[in-house]
Amino acid sequence: MLYTDEMYHAPHALYVLDTADKIIKCNRRFLEISGYNENEVASIRLEDIFRKNDLRRMQDAIVQVKKWEKTSLENKITGKEGKTIHLSLTGWRVPNSRGSLLGTAWIGQDIPYSILAVANRDRFYQWLYDEMLNGFVLFAMLLNPAGAPEDALFLDVNSAFEHLVGREKRQLIGKRVNEIFPWMKKYLIQTYKKVAKTGEPFHSVHSFQEIEKHCEINAFSPEKDRIILIFTDITAYKRTEEEKRHLQLQLIQSQKLEGIGRLAGGIAHDFNNLLTAILGYTDLAFIQTDNREQLKENLSQIRYATQRAAKLVEQLLIFSRKQPIELKSHKLSEVIENLLKMLKRIIGEDIHISLELDPDLWISRIDRTQIEQVIMNLAVNARDAMTKGGMLRIQTENVNIGKEYVKSHSYARLGKFVSLTMEDTGVGMDEETLHKIFEPFFTTKKSGEGTGLGLSMVYGIIKEHEGWITVSSERRKGSVFKIYLPACTKY
Repeated sequence: MLYTDEMYHAPHALYVLDTADKIIKCNRRFLEISGYNENEVASIRLEDIFRKNDLRRMQDAIVQVKKWEKTSLENKITGKEGKTIHLSLTGWRVPNSRGSLLGTAWIGQDIPYSILAVANRDRFYQWLYDEMLNGFVLFAMLLNPAGAPEDALFLDVNSAFEHLVGREKRQLIGKRVNEIFPWMKKYLIQTYKKVAKTGEPFHSVHSFQEIEKHCEINAFSPEKDRIILIFTDITAYKRTEEEKRHLQLQLIQSQKLEGIGRLAGGIAHDFNNLLTAILGYTDLAFIQTDNREQLKENLSQIRYATQRAAKLVEQLLIFSRKQPIELKSHKLSEVIENLLKMLKRIIGEDIHISLELDPDLWISRIDRTQIEQVIMNLAVNARDAMTKGGMLRIQTENVNIGKEYVKSHSYARLGKFVSLTMEDTGVGMDEETLHKIFEPFFTTKKSGEGTGLGLSMVYGIIKEHEGWITVSSERRKGSVFKIYLPACTKY
C-alpha cells in the first residue's frame, strides 16, 4: 500500500500495522484523536491506545483480518490524555504482489463525528480508489418504483479492479452492472440489501466462476443509495490451499501404503509364529487325549494364539479402512461401565481398576465402537506396563476449556468438553519415548509382542472425533493419558 499526502489529510483516522501488530504509519486525524505526535508514534503499542476489553476486541479483529475473515467493529480508543473516542473501524489485509501478508490497515470514523465536507470525503475515497492494491468500486444503486435496488451504476473504479475483471475504467464508468457483468448483479443486490438493512459493513468470500476468481469482499455504504465494494483477489491463496490439501492427501496415502507394506511384513512374521504355535499345540492335543488337564492347557494355548492372530488381522483392517465414522449421542461414563467386565478380564486379577465416573457427564457424539477400541488399547498398554500388578484409574469429568489453557496448548479449542483420564502405576516412560509413542509402528515391546499400531490408532480415532489426547509420564512413576472429546449438549 502506498502512503500518500491524500491519506495523511483524510478526514478519517488511519493507521497501518505491520505483521507484529506495531503501528508503522498513521495520518493526521489519528494523531489528533490519540494525542500523540509523529515522533511518539514509533513507540506506541496497542496497549497504549486500547484498554482491557477494547484491546481484546482489536486483537481478535486483527487475527480475523489476517485470516481473510470479518473486518469491521466498533471500538474505543483511549488517547494520551485519557480521553475516550468511539470509532467505527474497518480493516483490511495488506498483501504484497505475491499475496503474502505485509500487515493490516485500519480506517476509523468517529461515531459522533459530524457529516463530512463533500470535498474532504471525495478526496478521502479518491486515495482509496487510486492507491490500494485491493479492487475498489463505487456504485450508485438504481431503485425500482417500490424503492428496492434492481441494478447498479459504475461511478468509479481503481486500477486493481480493472485488472481483476479485465476491463478498463472507460468501459465501466456510467454503465449498468447488468449490461457489463450480469453475473455480478445478483450478488451485488443481495449484498446491498444487507448493508442497507443493518447499516453495518458486510464481509464475505465469493467465487466468481465467470472470471475464475475467488474474492474477499468488504462492502459499506458511504451515503444513501451508494455502495462501495472492496475486492481482494485471493485466487492464488485458494489455489495454494487446494494444492496443499491435495499434496497432503497424496503424502498421507503414500505414507499409508508404505506403512501397510511394513505392517504386512511384521504381520507375516508374527502370524507365522502364531500358526506354528496353533499347529504345535493341536498336535499335542491329539497325542495327549488321555490327559484331560494337559489337553485343557493345550486348548487354552490354542485359543490364546488364535485370539492373537485375529487381533493382528483386526489391526490391519482398522489401519487400512476408509469408511467414515458413525457418530451417535452417548455418555462416555456409560460406555466405560459396559466395558468394565471385559476390561477386568483383559488386564487380569493383579491389577485393580478404580472408577471415578461422573454420573452427570455431558453427552458426546462418538463412534462407540472406535471409542471402545481406544479404551481397550489404553487398558492393554497399562496392563503391559504393570507386570507385577498395580492400579488403573479411569476417570470422566466435564471440562470447560478456557483461553489460558488454549494459550499453552496450541492444539486445544475453546468450549465444553468431556475428558477421559486413564492413569496407571506402571514402569512409566522417559522423555524420548514420550515423543514417539503416537508414531505408527513404534513400540517398546519385544519383537513379536506388538505391531506398534495401538497408540497411533488411538491418536487417529481421537483426532477424527475432533478431540485431542495428552500424555504425561516419568520412569517408575506411571503414565497418565488424558482424552478430550467435544460435548454436544448445551448447559
